[in-house]
Amino acid sequence: MNYPEFLGQCFSNFNSLELLIRVYLVKQNKEIEVGLEVDEGNWVPVTFMTNYMQFRILINEYNKISNEKIPQKYVDDIVRFRDLIAHGRMSSLSESFPLTAVKYSDEKNGMVKVVVKQCLSVEYLNDIKDKINNCINLVLNGIKAIK
Repeated sequence: MNYPEFLGQCFSNFNSLELLIRVYLVKQNKEIEVGLEVDEGNWVPVTFMTNYMQFRILINEYNKISNEKIPQKYVDDIVRFRDLIAHGRMSSLSESFPLTAVKYSDEKNGMVKVVVKQCLSVEYLNDIKDKINNCINLVLNGIKAIK
């Protein structure tokens, strides 16, 4: 698999993890299931599927009620990856891969702080992918156990 596909696969797996956590929370809380059958402009109930909860808080909600806890180290690493992809500036210092992502703080007195700088190497992405996939399996087991 080439580098751009691999990076895309990691982000796609992250999105699957978030969706599965939301499905788990909807089912555990016996909320109305809102899926893709909605149309643009529809109003739907606020549930774990439809709310605007940050990913870290979503995982905390999951960990509060699940028997299969997502380890905090995984949470920190996965959230960091997600934030880099969503809010970081990605570039390469050469004409090839890997990319390096840099995330900046909010502005203060006309300055920003570099809060994260991460080379998105194949090794780093493999580690993130493994953590995400382990979490996906935990959540899937939890969904299967719901009666």
